[in-house]
Amino acid sequence: MPNNSLDVIDYYNEVKDYICNHHGFDGIYIVFDEFSKFIESRDKNYVSNDMKIIQDLAELCNASIDNSMYFMLVLHKPINTYRSLNSDVKNAFKGIEGRMFTYYFETTVKNSFELVFNAIKKKDNYLEIANKNNCLNENFVRSLTQIPIFQKEFGNKYIENQLINNCYPLSPITLYLLIRISEKIAQNERTLFTFLIRKSRYSLSEIVESDYPYRYVLPSTIFDYFQRQLLEDVDNINIQRIAMSALTALNYVEDEIEQLMIKTLALILIINEKDYFPASEENLATSVLLSLSDGHTVLELLEKKILLLNVEMVYMNLKLT
Repeated sequence: MPNNSLDVIDYYNEVKDYICNHHGFDGIYIVFDEFSKFIESRDKNYVSNDMKIIQDLAELCNASIDNSMYFMLVLHKPINTYRSLNSDVKNAFKGIEGRMFTYYFETTVKNSFELVFNAIKKKDNYLEIANKNNCLNENFVRSLTQIPIFQKEFGNKYIENQLINNCYPLSPITLYLLIRISEKIAQNERTLFTFLIRKSRYSLSEIVESDYPYRYVLPSTIFDYFQRQLLEDVDNINIQRIAMSALTALNYVEDEIEQLMIKTLALILIINEKDYFPASEENLATSVLLSLSDGHTVLELLEKKILLLNVEMVYMNLKLT
């Protein structure tokens, strides 16, 4: 195996020449997936050498006259937003940035929802269960159509006729928060798809096999599943503070509905989309399948316990620790 910059360059050049000359390929495309994980794990004493190899490989691809070599680094977010990276790593990366173009991969909320619809394999009898729930959903559907993000992305007709059944067993709000939280803090060990597919504590697989008490999987499960990542996200102090405040508040309540409300509020505050998904009484009540009057009662109790703050009578906030 190559162990220095020159070895790496020669190695990839030889591989490219061989597959082009002997197998009819036009070139080679090198993908360094999870590059963000790589740079987070670098020791400052060795980072310069590591980055020199990456830099030389980028230069090799740029120098490819016949466009037969391409090199892609995949990161979750721009390097300068990683607060946990020391200055040595960031400075070493600057030598690479000038040799690369930056492209942002973006997808619509509807596209993300459709990906999840395809990932959730439903049993043959799910429509029977879903239709049974539909008779209880009139107010739920009406409330969903009032949430700006659902109105913008789906429209009332789609929400009324398809969205809830397609999301089942998740509620549409749970799925939306799952997508947004996963975008912010997901790691290899815990992502949107590990929640959906892998059987582990608080995952969807574990929930559907348990005696879950609600007709849809509620947002609190997302808080439970990603709790450790929320608390350990050193790149975003605000996320840490919200998660810690929620856990502090949970220590003072025993009522299950109050716990659901606190966890849901924490997630809504973390995604921080006041224009599209504000932490209003209406949205919080809808998220935990309560009527507005019942939701108001729960939030009022939490306010009296000085665990929640009603900000300008518009949206709720946690009392931050």
